[in-house]
Amino acid sequence: MTLFKKALCCILASVMVLGTCACASGEQGDNEKTDAPQQTQAANGSNESQAQETEKKETLDIPDTRYDGEEIVFLTRDEAEWSTVEIFAEKADIKEDVISDAVYTRNDAIYTNYGVTVKEFKINTSEVTGKVQTEVQAPTGDFHAVVTNVVNSAAMSNNTLIWDLNSPETSSLDFSKSYWDTKLIEGLTINDMVFFVTGDIMTLDNDATFCMMFNKTIANECQIPDLYSMVDNYEWTFDKLFEYEQLAIKDPNGDGVLEYDSGVCGFALTDDVFYSMFYAGGLCVVSKDDVGDLYFSLDVERAQNVAERAQRIFAKDFIVNINTVSTNSGVNVPEVGKTCFGDGHALFLGEVLQCVERMRGYDVDFGVIPYPMYDATQKQYYHMMHKTGSVVSIPRSVNKNIEMVASMIEAMAYYSVDTLTKQYYEINLTTKNVKDEQSGPMIDMILDSRVCDLAYYYDWGSALGKLAGALNPTTNTSMASTTKSLSKTVERQMQKAVEKMVKNYGAD
Repeated sequence: MTLFKKALCCILASVMVLGTCACASGEQGDNEKTDAPQQTQAANGSNESQAQETEKKETLDIPDTRYDGEEIVFLTRDEAEWSTVEIFAEKADIKEDVISDAVYTRNDAIYTNYGVTVKEFKINTSEVTGKVQTEVQAPTGDFHAVVTNVVNSAAMSNNTLIWDLNSPETSSLDFSKSYWDTKLIEGLTINDMVFFVTGDIMTLDNDATFCMMFNKTIANECQIPDLYSMVDNYEWTFDKLFEYEQLAIKDPNGDGVLEYDSGVCGFALTDDVFYSMFYAGGLCVVSKDDVGDLYFSLDVERAQNVAERAQRIFAKDFIVNINTVSTNSGVNVPEVGKTCFGDGHALFLGEVLQCVERMRGYDVDFGVIPYPMYDATQKQYYHMMHKTGSVVSIPRSVNKNIEMVASMIEAMAYYSVDTLTKQYYEINLTTKNVKDEQSGPMIDMILDSRVCDLAYYYDWGSALGKLAGALNPTTNTSMASTTKSLSKTVERQMQKAVEKMVKNYGAD
């Protein structure tokens, strides 16, 4: 169930954390017209009332065992705004922060029901892979699970440092449950092996998902039609974005150079937006066939058409590139973005959902919408979760207590629904930050339509950097030639990686 529906369900049901049922999660969407090609998965539509009834019946199916006196310690991230916040909280923190309160309440439920204390061991993100490797080689028992970004997690799976979570030893993990992000997990599965996952136990996966924000005041001044209705009617396309960004331009100096702190640009963006528009156009480098085998799926003609339309949108006459401004001015990227959009100098801003929270304190009246479709014939909206998003895994050093670790991770995901997810949505994705209720369903739509491209997460052939660069008009890169040149390299590296995993993990 989507975040908006989960929050609504929690409010209506008034379910207590220690009750017998929970309003569960999962990113099972209802935002598509039909199944779409070139994707590792598609959102699964459902009737809302039926979905809510299903959520009320969701159960936690783990062994009825107490582990009194045991601990589960997570190795977590210390990385500025991307530091882990959703695993551990001190009791002293709960009065100051509702997320900490939610985390503490969930962990207290784990202790009350199973006798297990949740702790964390926080280190710099850049040190995580090395720390896990050392632990696997010479186990100390200092930690039992790992929360880090997708980059580290992919590297650890490449080097057989983490468990295949579909193993018999981890059977307490049931990824069909709605408190897991079943769609992303299906996309992350390789030959029936899954090494890292996300769901209600995490929040930084949502924070790392790309969205578009729009300034309502500027949109009204430009007499732009209701963007929410346009999204709902599947009329929000590349061409509409190109049309509307031009209406907003205000160049007070008249020199054709748009500034981040004066005038108005049509679209403020970071370099990662080129990646986002690549996926928004319905493209995917690696997909799965009917039996789950991976193949290079990027269609040359489609990719070239997407690039040509995107290059119009990214013309220097309409945009402010936040990374370029930061490089030239010395002002850091977050501050440039907050000034440009927060102070009313951009109609659209392309960034991750965490930037919704970063707009707190600014007086801008804004809404959140999906990235546009390539054209109106596209089947649905598509979005990417940046590789900095958090996932959870279990290191191979865990052996004798693997059942307990798997069961407690499952329980934490379950109990997060009425605690962490509810507060994350209410605090970060509603009134104070998003500023309007209409953005709630839009955020659900964004999270429902996340694409899992293994070529991006495993960096096979360094493909995405090259392909996204072809959407940038300043690079003078041909998308067609880039696609053709990458196909064999991606296929070769992908096959080599999968063969290594199958050999080391013993999958068929």
